[in-house]
Amino acid sequence: HIQALKERAAIYEDKKEWDEALDEYDKIIKLYPQGVYSYYRKASVLLQSNKLNKSLKILDKLIDRETSYDDVSYYKNYIYVMRGGVYVEKQKEKKAVEEFNKAREIDSLLPFLVHAEGWMYIKFNKLGKALERFNKVIDLSPSAFSYNNRAYVYNKLGDFEQAISDCNKSLTLDSANEYAYVNRGNIYMNMNKIEKAKSDYLKLIEFNPDNPEGYYYLGLLYLNESDYHKSLSNLGIAILKYNEDD
Repeated sequence: HIQALKERAAIYEDKKEWDEALDEYDKIIKLYPQGVYSYYRKASVLLQSNKLNKSLKILDKLIDRETSYDDVSYYKNYIYVMRGGVYVEKQKEKKAVEEFNKAREIDSLLPFLVHAEGWMYIKFNKLGKALERFNKVIDLSPSAFSYNNRAYVYNKLGDFEQAISDCNKSLTLDSANEYAYVNRGNIYMNMNKIEKAKSDYLKLIEFNPDNPEGYYYLGLLYLNESDYHKSLSNLGIAILKYNEDD
């Protein structure tokens, strides 16, 4: 029963249906209140849906009352990393670094930690440090996600060829990676390769017509071409989709 609830919650997370995911985790917590997993995943959903204070409250409780839970020692470094991620979103770099350092004391080579540090440095525009972290996490555990994020850094640094190469690697590992299509499309725009950019935005829409990003960037592309009718049409769809997400 609990495993079925976990699987259903994971599906809702993948679909970014945050309220439904939270409902499933609350059901698990009611059935097994001493387990850490569902509190941890609930905190993650709250972070992803930008309910930062609620996420932090759960994570603080897990650390401060660790003896009340069965498996908190297993999750402890992950909890510190997620707590650092909350502070990143709250624009509190010093507190984020403190949390990441606590996780580092447990396992300095945890890919989840190194990746989170890379994302922090992107958020605070420290691109050299971000690149260093993503190089490291790719050495430790290459994934579509890590290649795509390194591509984002290369794009910001103006190394467009390397950025495209990393997007291609990301899509080789996961051909349905929506973020990589957005990223590569934006890089092609920076390279003034308009048709290739358009192709990537259209592929994103084909993969997931509910994702507003494809319509948004396609709208900007058409605006750049002074095709105002297509620009307004795509931007209008993007606005509707963004409102649905809210």
